[in-house]
Amino acid sequence: MTRQANVVVIGAGIIGSSVAYHLADMGVEGVIVLDKGSLADSDGSTSHAPGGLRTLTVSKFFTKLGIASRQLYDQLPLAEPGQEQFFRTGLVQVASTAERFNSYKRIQEVGASLGVASDLLSPEQTAELIPLLDPSQIVGGMLSPTSGVIKTSLVATSMQRVAAATGRALFYDDTEVTDVLVDNGRVIGVRTANPEIDHVECPQVVLCNNIWAPVLASKAGINMPLFPGEHQYIFTTPVPALASRAEREVTMPLCTVDDISIYFRQHHERLGIGSYHHEARLVDPWAIPERAQLPFTPRDFDEAWDLMRKHLPDLDQVEVESGFNGMFAFTADHYPILGESPVKGLWSAVGAWLSYGSEVGKVMARWMTEGDPGMDVTVADINRFH
Repeated sequence: MTRQANVVVIGAGIIGSSVAYHLADMGVEGVIVLDKGSLADSDGSTSHAPGGLRTLTVSKFFTKLGIASRQLYDQLPLAEPGQEQFFRTGLVQVASTAERFNSYKRIQEVGASLGVASDLLSPEQTAELIPLLDPSQIVGGMLSPTSGVIKTSLVATSMQRVAAATGRALFYDDTEVTDVLVDNGRVIGVRTANPEIDHVECPQVVLCNNIWAPVLASKAGINMPLFPGEHQYIFTTPVPALASRAEREVTMPLCTVDDISIYFRQHHERLGIGSYHHEARLVDPWAIPERAQLPFTPRDFDEAWDLMRKHLPDLDQVEVESGFNGMFAFTADHYPILGESPVKGLWSAVGAWLSYGSEVGKVMARWMTEGDPGMDVTVADINRFH
């Protein structure tokens, strides 16, 4: 069956949901969002993202996006009554070396220039906020109080419901887009594998399908320099020291141990630990499975586990209960790929992480409707690659 739309958004993760939310909020009619998986639990990165929300980085671009995104996450209605979806715990960055600690001063300067607060911490102050840390192993830390943890699938669901309630946006799950249709250098529609909506005619398409974007972009003749890569995340068995905190899912700040490229967060009485402390494991975009997850490879986590045990002595009392290799999208310069491609009407909003999801959606909606993204996006403009 053929449908008509003004905009087709491909991917209903946190970025695609945000694009639809902001388009609907700006009064755009006829927005259709298509996702190949379930809307409540998408196949993509949103489904397994640990939920770290960072509102302060060394990049002014990312800091602006993070602060603005937090403002919307603060206001969204709950997707599930009584179930928290934004934990305002802050972020503690931990330095194991003097060089790293000094780098936090530069991040502080970025924050100060944008009105974003932060505090440098002694080892003892850091351990007060993160009681599992051994202060003798660190030089100090930095607290970003406006950061925190979000439940990505719930936040995406909330944005979907608000957008749908306007009557301007329709969401379809189990609808894989198989082709982007182009005529004379301009988008004219998409084809899907769902017989109920196998063809949508539209003048604008937004790629928000992240790790799958290079495949669809290539069908429109566009080279999308985005690299799917594996990222390890594990859950521990219950940590005795967290037993008194287990009633709420998150009571402790998100924490990054920057010198060893590892972070962790609380999951009730367990810890979730994410590691970039392994060799790069890139995945061929044409060989990605149905979901953005691959089996856990313990050998790649062994060194990270040993390093974390030095920083968190309580880990000697627990084991790795489960884990997975999730897939995220990376670019060569770490910035997302935003804007209109050389094919007129084909837009990209990929490579953006959940910390910035809400504002990326707003930037895209403004750009598409007003011709101006509303902020300087030079570092992330798709045209830097074309």
